[in-house]
Parts: sequence; structure tokens; C-alpha cells
Amino acid sequence: MSDAPTAPEGDPPPEPDPEPEETNESVKDPAKVLSDNRRLGKEAAQTRKALKEAEAKIEEMTKANMSEVERAIAEAEARGEERGRSELLPLVRDLRFSQAAVGRMAEPDLAGQLLPTDIDLDDHEAIVAAIDALVERHPSLAANGVPHTPAFEQGPRGNGETPAPTMNDVLMDAIGVRQQRR
Repeated sequence: MSDAPTAPEGDPPPEPDPEPEETNESVKDPAKVLSDNRRLGKEAAQTRKALKEAEAKIEEMTKANMSEVERAIAEAEARGEERGRSELLPLVRDLRFSQAAVGRMAEPDLAGQLLPTDIDLDDHEAIVAAIDALVERHPSLAANGVPHTPAFEQGPRGNGETPAPTMNDVLMDAIGVRQQRR
């Protein structure tokens, strides 16, 4: 007797799924995929805009039903959120631009400083197009096929006789307190 489950006596055995046939239709045209992605990006932007408008209407209706104290609290929270956005938006913008510039620009970190601020951060293709236009106008910014590796210092090296100073040693020297190594 086998351990495999069996179907009850009245049910027909399940049919195996037919395997998809390899056809030329299964290979999509890159131009069609690109146009579909652009269309979906535009639809997503329109949906985001409609969502923001609906959220604004809901907020207005909610404020109309609030007491004076609740309204003051909500306004303070909104000011805090706006302040957070104003402080974080430049950082997010620079990160998105830098990420899109990797492989296109020799110094991707400059993208956030050189590109216009009115580019939609959710539209990756617009960011890439702006970077490509920038590199076309200023060829010296091009990566020229050289992958970007960030430059960072890894601290001082020892000579083998004495150990290299630790970060703690460097900080203590900076504030004028020196600890003896044990």
C-alpha cells in the first residue's frame, strides 16, 4: 500500500496542467515593454495625484468635525510632518539621483547637485533621461565604462612594530586626553 494520497472513489483524478508552448509570442518586444512601463508610470502618477486630492478632501472634512483643541493638535502634527519632509526630501532626492547616476556619471554623488529639482522622484526614467542629457552636455562627467567606487579613508596603518591607533585613540587625542595602551 502506498503512502500517496488518493482521490475519493467518486471523483475523477486531477488532470496535469498543460505545459506552456514555446512560441514567438512568449518573447516580448522590448519596445512594447518599454512603452507599457511608461504608460503604467503615467497611470501611477495620475493615481497618486487623485489619491492626494482625495486625502485632502478627507482631511478638510475631518477638520470641520474637530474641536478647537483637536484642530490645534492636528495642525501641529501637520507642521511637524511638513518640517520632516522639507528636511528629508533633499536627502531622498540626492540618493535617488545618485543611484540612477551609477554607471552613467564618473561621480554619481554630483547628480543631486547638478540636476534640476523639479524632476518627479518616482519617475526613474525621467531621472535617467535628465542624467543622460547632463552627461551629453558635459562629457567630462561621463563614467566612460569605469565603475564608480566610493572613496573613503580606512584610517592609519601601523608599521608592524606598534599597533595602529584605534578610533578611540584618535578621538581621545582630538579632545586632548591620552590613554595609555595596556
